[in-house]
Amino acid sequence: TYDIAARPVTNEQYRIFLDATGYEKVPDFMDNPDYTLPDQPVVGVTREDMIAFTTWLSGIMETTVRLPTEAEWEKAAKAGGNVAFPWGNDGPAEGIRANYRGNGKFNRPSPVGSFPEGANAWQLDDMAGNVWELVEPLPEQAQMAKGGSWMEGPNDLRISNRREIDPARTYADVGFRVVMEVKK
Repeated sequence: TYDIAARPVTNEQYRIFLDATGYEKVPDFMDNPDYTLPDQPVVGVTREDMIAFTTWLSGIMETTVRLPTEAEWEKAAKAGGNVAFPWGNDGPAEGIRANYRGNGKFNRPSPVGSFPEGANAWQLDDMAGNVWELVEPLPEQAQMAKGGSWMEGPNDLRISNRREIDPARTYADVGFRVVMEVKK
């Protein structure tokens, strides 16, 4: 069993990690004002950086914190339903449910939780749009991200969509959310 974070990891949370650990690799785009608001999702980090963050957080929480698997991410996004988008089967509705290309509100990552009408039945924010979220691959599987982003169109925000990425590269539209393993 696991608990999943209600929102993607933010710049503020990532900065706490940087300050606490002395981790020297600052995310790409941290010097660009379009990406530096404390409540925006952190982007410009590699999979290795994300693992360093989850390892640090595991020590603080005294339990395993990690990236979700693709199946865990999809289960959380659907919130127990059989839906195309986290909020249901209707599309993003002219920018009121998610941050995507052409939403009329943002042309960069938005502060997490900026679209409360897009929260799912479990009150998880930004499961679609804003930033792609890296998921833990199965052995021998390519690295995938889920959820679509501010750079994608509204039809790309479906829960079933996935994007293969290079885990060693950084992207302006890829962030991450964490899960915490729950002891039975």
